[in-house]
Amino acid sequence: QKITDRIGEYYALIFGMILGMFFIVSSVDLILIYLSLELMSLSSYVLSGFTKLRDRNSEAALKYLIFGAISSGLMLFGISLVYGLTGSTNLYVINMMLQSPNANLFTLAFANILIFAGIGYKISSAPFHFWTPDVYEGAPITITAYLSVASKAAGFALLIRFIKTTYVSFVDPVGNWQLLPVFDWKSVLIVISILTMTLGNFSALWQNNLKRMLAFSSIAHAGYLLLGLVVFSNGGMLAILIYFAIYLLMNLGAFLIVMLIANKTGSEDIDDYNGLGHSSPYIGIAMVIFLISLTGLPPTAGFIGKLYLFIALVDAKMIAVAIIALLNSVVSLYYYVRVIKHMYLVKPEKEAPAVIPNLADKILLTVLVVPVLLLGVYFQPLIDWAKNSLEVLGLM
Repeated sequence: QKITDRIGEYYALIFGMILGMFFIVSSVDLILIYLSLELMSLSSYVLSGFTKLRDRNSEAALKYLIFGAISSGLMLFGISLVYGLTGSTNLYVINMMLQSPNANLFTLAFANILIFAGIGYKISSAPFHFWTPDVYEGAPITITAYLSVASKAAGFALLIRFIKTTYVSFVDPVGNWQLLPVFDWKSVLIVISILTMTLGNFSALWQNNLKRMLAFSSIAHAGYLLLGLVVFSNGGMLAILIYFAIYLLMNLGAFLIVMLIANKTGSEDIDDYNGLGHSSPYIGIAMVIFLISLTGLPPTAGFIGKLYLFIALVDAKMIAVAIIALLNSVVSLYYYVRVIKHMYLVKPEKEAPAVIPNLADKILLTVLVVPVLLLGVYFQPLIDWAKNSLEVLGLM
């Protein structure tokens, strides 16, 4: 009843978060970008502890707020340094100032490290990922699903726009790029992406809580997405957009099923999935499809997303990086298949009530399952949409 009475506040916060994301991806001024990030962040802090049904909700909101404040402070300090060195917060003016032979590249590089640290927090990349598991586990499932997709998408859009707009003269058509000629930024990003996916995947291996497992999984997927930024060619940008579109479907689908099970059992533990494939066939089949797609196996859409990432890496002659990413996908197969094993091969200790989704949930599940399967075999419309979107944005 308390939640129903505050439903207006809930939707107002959702709207504020969406509005912040819109401004993030369309702004060309660092101050407006920062304010937009804060609008998105403040809304998400409140939403993560909105229900107050458990102590974990308040704990998640507090941790999210503290870590978010630190990352915002780092980013604001970086922006202040950029303004002090260039006299402007406009990305295009900063780009012009970088061409000056008198530019203080070392201080600018330090400022950019601080800005990237703030953005890295939003996309859950290592070493700024430590908040993600606790916040995702403690927040309401609907908010967790939203944060795992929406805030990550806004963060990546900001990162791409920041580099492409401000440092466009340092990127060649093949995908070789240099941020500032101080040290090898590309190698640093390769290390961060590998570290992010490896930490995410190996940490997920021992998780028994499905929300926590999917939280570490989302960290690993952030690592995969960073690989497209490592290449930074047209193929890399295309791979990022395709991967995100597919990640949206399969991740939301997995969280929807976790929510349905949790609403019935009151828990998100993996043991609650014992025998689920037999007692609730529709939910079991849908979960299998989403987990296979998250792994990146054919004939699901997740395979297409990773395929285009690997193609971009191979075209850029980054064979070793592609192999490491492939091995990480093999590791992720273990914890995804572990859930499937519990659904079909492990008998429940006591007969649990069948989880029967209502009509609205069935429709939503179907809306998410069908494109995950269809785009795995007929993906050309998705490729065309991604190319057109990048052309409109001036990224191709």
